[in-house]
Amino acid sequence: MSNEDEARPSGSEPSAAKSGAKLIAAERTRQVEVEGWTAEHDAEHDPEELARAAACYALPTWWRDPIKATEPQCPPTLWPGEARYCKPAKCPSRLDRVRDLVKAGALIAAAIDAIQRSESAASGKGDAA
Repeated sequence: MSNEDEARPSGSEPSAAKSGAKLIAAERTRQVEVEGWTAEHDAEHDPEELARAAACYALPTWWRDPIKATEPQCPPTLWPGEARYCKPAKCPSRLDRVRDLVKAGALIAAAIDAIQRSESAASGKGDAA
């Protein structure tokens, strides 16, 4: 499966025909349905960890870890979890770069949702999803 195929649900239009927001929403759905990164799973992590993971995907490859090596490394120093979950493109094509940014956006959405659920639970208003 190509990176472009991973960036969209099966049966949908090619990535180039979708806006960034639609690609991010589709990726977040994929993360939940395929990877199992549900709200319950996200609750096991500080929202800042999700934001740090997003930052790692958003960084250009040449800046992911310039202190450690002359070539990009995974995980970057910012990566909050196990290295096996860090999967940015090493030498991205345009589609790989879009894919990394889509992953970053989906992780940011997950962090926002986690913060809102936490605030909602703290105020006794139930689920903010």
